[in-house]
Amino acid sequence: MQPVESRIVMIVAIVVCLLAPEANSATVTDLVGDKDGFGVPGAPATPADGVLWRDDLGGIFFTDYRDADDLADAPFTDIWQAPGSVSYSHSYALGGMQALQATLQLQIAGIADVDGPYQVSVNSIVIGQIDANAAANAFQEVKLYSFNIPVALINGSDAIEVSASQGDGNIFNFSELIVRTVPEPTALALSALVLGSYGVATRRRIEFRRSA
Repeated sequence: MQPVESRIVMIVAIVVCLLAPEANSATVTDLVGDKDGFGVPGAPATPADGVLWRDDLGGIFFTDYRDADDLADAPFTDIWQAPGSVSYSHSYALGGMQALQATLQLQIAGIADVDGPYQVSVNSIVIGQIDANAAANAFQEVKLYSFNIPVALINGSDAIEVSASQGDGNIFNFSELIVRTVPEPTALALSALVLGSYGVATRRRIEFRRSA
């Protein structure tokens, strides 16, 4: 391979590695619990921030709205209780891709009006907190909390903990982990090299035919 051709292959490889992740990105989501309005009959699946759980949705404090699926897979959701902490896991497969960005979303009503802030941890590492809520209707306010997760913590089976020092009446609607993925760098580099080599080989065949 001539020096100029080698440089062409290298440039093609670099361009593909830079552009391919965006072109081939995908999103993996894992939902724990259901988007069912906290299980309250007639409530919208994901109530807007600021909606009042009791006054607007008709929820009754310390009532169990869980169905069979909740009891089997997400027993901490759809029940108004006052736990000091909640622990569960998100399990998923990245399908050979690499995590580029990860976000944890929690929809909760009534949290942190008494015992805020709550610490939010992923695999025993604190990634953020739910600040104390001093609003007049904090005891029943619906809020969607979003936390960025360092991708180094993402492993396909992530332990989540939402904790405070004492109990505080609240209810979870769902927890959702959203992971944006891209192809592994090694695979990208190999693809780029193959593409670049193919281009050089094609050029050589064209030049050979012209010279013949």
